[in-house]
Amino acid sequence: MNMKKNRLARTQTDRSLCVKCNQQQTVEIPLVRHVILLSVLPWIAAIILAIIASFFFLLFIPIIGILNMKLAKRKPLRRCSSCHFLFSYQP
Repeated sequence: MNMKKNRLARTQTDRSLCVKCNQQQTVEIPLVRHVILLSVLPWIAAIILAIIASFFFLLFIPIIGILNMKLAKRKPLRRCSSCHFLFSYQP
């Protein structure tokens, strides 16, 4: 019973624990890698839409980059080394 209480208390306060497997082997993804991870697919979609439909969609490329930079600075992603689960720490 005490082990469950200790585990719950530790998971709620410790940022280094994985949400899925409760291992302490987590690594914070760097800002540049986070932006590339979240931006590449929307950028490719905007370029394809610009070629197919209208060049108006090219205006979305800088907007996507700026929004993802803000998101990456505010909520850093963490990756578990044991189960490869991606999560962001929720305070």
